[in-house]
Amino acid sequence: MTGHLSHRPTPSISTPLTRAVRGISALAVASAALLLISGCAVGGGQADGQGAGSGAGSGSGSGAGSGAGANTLGTEGGSCTSGENVTIAGEGAAVALVGECGTVEISGNKVNANIESAKSVVITGNEVTALGDEWGSAEVNGSQNTVNLSDLALLKISGSGAKAIISDDLGQAEIDGEGAILNGEDAKSVRISGNGANVTLTGSLAALEVTGSNNAVAWATGVAAPQPAPGSGNTFRH
Repeated sequence: MTGHLSHRPTPSISTPLTRAVRGISALAVASAALLLISGCAVGGGQADGQGAGSGAGSGSGSGAGSGAGANTLGTEGGSCTSGENVTIAGEGAAVALVGECGTVEISGNKVNANIESAKSVVITGNEVTALGDEWGSAEVNGSQNTVNLSDLALLKISGSGAKAIISDDLGQAEIDGEGAILNGEDAKSVRISGNGANVTLTGSLAALEVTGSNNAVAWATGVAAPQPAPGSGNTFRH
């Protein structure tokens, strides 16, 4: 298992519907990054970022040999080849993961992560920015976190001040947090039980349920706006 980076600036998330880049591009390397892949520490290798060889001496490869007891990558991230589960725990880490990952958990604060493909991404830290191509699900907890990707089957927001930009296809969105922002194109369903959310879809919305207060939802085609408006202070544009 090896990690590869190509340096480029972190994509902007300030403009709604910014398309997440297909074909992962790595973010800048953060020395504080701590990655755990299938229980194996990442970033604890030698000073030059290369992994240990099978013996006690230095090895030229970036993966650890059998003598090390674990596959060790540099702090730049690496590749998921068999649906590995990954934890990113370093404060201010900047990590890129290519290939198909299993569950990626981001528990560190102020993390920048570029995750090409994952079965699920779970964010429990604060002020995290996670970019990607296609994920099965994203669970956004914590505070002031952002996800920006192309395709997502299930979005769950329970944290405060979360931002989600889904440029292509969104399956279901469940928003329980406070002050969430969701920008996208098409969605199969949106359920809002939190307060102060702002949802804007430029395409179709098939199903909508709102029980919270002071939420704003706008979409182009699909389900009719609920009449009368449920909750308190909710607005709908369709």
